[in-house]
Parts: sequence; C-alpha cells; structure tokens
Amino acid sequence: LSPSVYAAPLKFHLIAALHQLAAACEVFIPTAGKVLEVLEHPDLLSKSTASTEVAPKLALLTMLPSNSITKVAVRDVVVQEALALLRQEAEIYRYNAGYPE
Repeated sequence: LSPSVYAAPLKFHLIAALHQLAAACEVFIPTAGKVLEVLEHPDLLSKSTASTEVAPKLALLTMLPSNSITKVAVRDVVVQEALALLRQEAEIYRYNAGYPE
C-alpha cells in the first residue's frame, strides 16, 4: 500500500478485514506494525492547524482529502481508529502463542 498517511482509511479497512479473517481462522496475522507505521508518520507528528470542519467518517472513506491531515479533527479520528485497531488486535490474539507479551 501507499506509504502516504492519506491512504490510512483504506489501510484501516484492510487491517479490520485481516482481524476478522484471523479471528475466524484462529491464526496469527501480525498487523500492529502497519498500524504503528500510520501513527509514526511524519505528517501526523507535524504541527496541526485549527479548524471548525466536522471530522470525517473513516468507515465511508478510502482516502483522506489532500491537506486534511493538518487539521486537528482529522488527526484525532485517525489516531482513535488506529488505537481501536491495536486494541482489537490485542483482544483477538490475547491467548495466541504467537502473540508476544
């Protein structure tokens, strides 16, 4: 996938699908690295700009609009979704021998 943070919604959709597949098949599919790549992206770490725009619904998007990642509402949604996926991964694999402690 594209290393751009603007493709984060698509990455999140694919990671959620991998979580469903891993849970159904009872196999370990490591996805935390891809989520952490999004969280560590330089565009998310740079200075944000204030905005009164409504936060996007990531469930309805595959790409973020250009220059939207500089807005606080967009960053908050991306970080919240990334943390939700990490929590979901920990929940799925908590009893799996392949999941490191």
